[in-house]
Amino acid sequence: MASKRCQSQRTTATPESATDLKIKGSHIHTKKALDTSISVSVGKKHTLSTSVFLKNKSKKLTSVSGGISLSLNEKSLSMSNVFIQQNNQKYTNDFAATIGKQRTTIKSAIKSMSNIEFEISNDVTLPERKPFTIAGQLNRSPRDFKVGAQIGKSYILAFTSQYKPKTLIKMSGDVKVNSRQRDS
Repeated sequence: MASKRCQSQRTTATPESATDLKIKGSHIHTKKALDTSISVSVGKKHTLSTSVFLKNKSKKLTSVSGGISLSLNEKSLSMSNVFIQQNNQKYTNDFAATIGKQRTTIKSAIKSMSNIEFEISNDVTLPERKPFTIAGQLNRSPRDFKVGAQIGKSYILAFTSQYKPKTLIKMSGDVKVNSRQRDS
């Protein structure tokens, strides 16, 4: 499929109100990308802009990104996401959202230890908060299920279950909050 490109601009002045209306638009798409934007201005004080982009940079491994933005006068909102397969066992995902001057980011890493065992880590940055990490391990074995997580250095959770037909069902959990610990 060949690249498709459209661009348009229109300016109109209405004589009865002496208000300028400007509309600008752009659209490009290929098999691997989409980039669309539109901007509408009414007079000198009011502007609405929006854009969307999607890109697929995959070759042998998956690499995709996308984003959206919207602004009205001086207020804006944008979100973007980038997913990359590093190799057959490691994946990263970067998400960012901005509202005005407030920015939130989540950087995730997923590592496959086997078909049923994974390590997951998320570095989170929120406006006006200290960055923190949520990390965990997951074993999806039906006979020996395990999940664990850590939020920053303050909260640690671990749960396990073990199942052997007709002989054993065992479950345990451990929660650690700051200096207190509770076992169940």
